[in-house]
Amino acid sequence: MERQRRFARKSGLRGVRFKARIEPGEAMLVKEVVAEVMQLLRTRLEAGEQDELAKITGIRSGNSEAPEYPPLARLVPDFLPPAGTPRARPRPEDSGEGGSGEGDLGEGTAADDGAGAGSGDGASAGDGTAPENSGPDAAEVDRENAAMRMLHEPEIVESKLIAGETLIRSVPSRGGSISLNEEQALAWLQSLNDVRLVLGELLIRAADAPGAADLGSNGAPRPGWYRAAVPEEMPAEDSKEFMPWQAYHWCAMMQEDLIEAMSS
Repeated sequence: MERQRRFARKSGLRGVRFKARIEPGEAMLVKEVVAEVMQLLRTRLEAGEQDELAKITGIRSGNSEAPEYPPLARLVPDFLPPAGTPRARPRPEDSGEGGSGEGDLGEGTAADDGAGAGSGDGASAGDGTAPENSGPDAAEVDRENAAMRMLHEPEIVESKLIAGETLIRSVPSRGGSISLNEEQALAWLQSLNDVRLVLGELLIRAADAPGAADLGSNGAPRPGWYRAAVPEEMPAEDSKEFMPWQAYHWCAMMQEDLIEAMSS
């Protein structure tokens, strides 16, 4: 038997609303896990590096290093792929096709703009062979990620905090009816996804310590060295994984049902 969807789309005088009912235990659960994720994000935001320019202009500067705590690193991952990742497509000067290169704007990455220019990659175009294009080296990737973190991470974190606060305010403390407008529904989706990223990281980490090859440039384990996915089978009720597992799958269910209601 197909389970009943938790969210329903309703149209009324106030426009389209997305409505659901949750039990008191569910209300306490979602408020608690969202608040814990928000605390992680606040701590990260407060740890941002404030240089003299930031103090003068009032523009917040973010951290230059990736988080060491892996669940937090899932919320604010690197902006660029690891060194050695092939580019999505060759640059015009690499392929020998010429052109102004204006098509790269807004499509490539900062690392793409820094690699290849002036490096002599285009010298092989005359013989008709495409140069090997493995992307920027590790040092360049680290510099680009650090610069982009300092510039963009505060805004990203603040948007996540706003979404979490929106969700918490919309949930009755003792359970009951939830009625969301589209903006609130989008905040729910963002906040539920953040919770799933954190809990998923906690649930799929293996008991064994990662090897040297599994560590990133900041010393934290790279995503993927542990189990491939969150287990579908419910853990024993007396295990430390039981509550995170329940919260993860509840958030996944609510997220799926809300997406379906918004798409109907």
